[in-house]
Amino acid sequence: MRMLAPVLFSVCLFATSALTAAGQTVTQTVQATDVPRAIPDVGQITSAVTFPVRGTIVSMELFFQFTHQCERDLIMDLIAPDGHDVQVMNRGLQRCSGVLQTFTSDNTLIGGPWLFRRTTGRRSMEARCQR
Repeated sequence: MRMLAPVLFSVCLFATSALTAAGQTVTQTVQATDVPRAIPDVGQITSAVTFPVRGTIVSMELFFQFTHQCERDLIMDLIAPDGHDVQVMNRGLQRCSGVLQTFTSDNTLIGGPWLFRRTTGRRSMEARCQR
């Protein structure tokens, strides 16, 4: 059985949210403060990210960087608080090197927990970013 190196996972979220009550657009930039950290092949980690202003997303970028012995082993998803699931990486373009990805989403509510799910083969890991 091949042993995989732990994934070092770093997350930055950039969001522009439209405040429905005030009718204005506010740009929010948040970053997880407890990364990078190792993600075990089996298990779960939690990272806190707080968006100070609630509203509907006009646009959003997800930036993450990681190291892993072979990115083609990984599938990563971002799950919004309303359950909307977006795959942000699918087997890393079949390469064995690091990768940077950008994700864009519109018209999604920004408040609530954001869920990052990393899958390696048949194993799965979930890291929550709580509001």
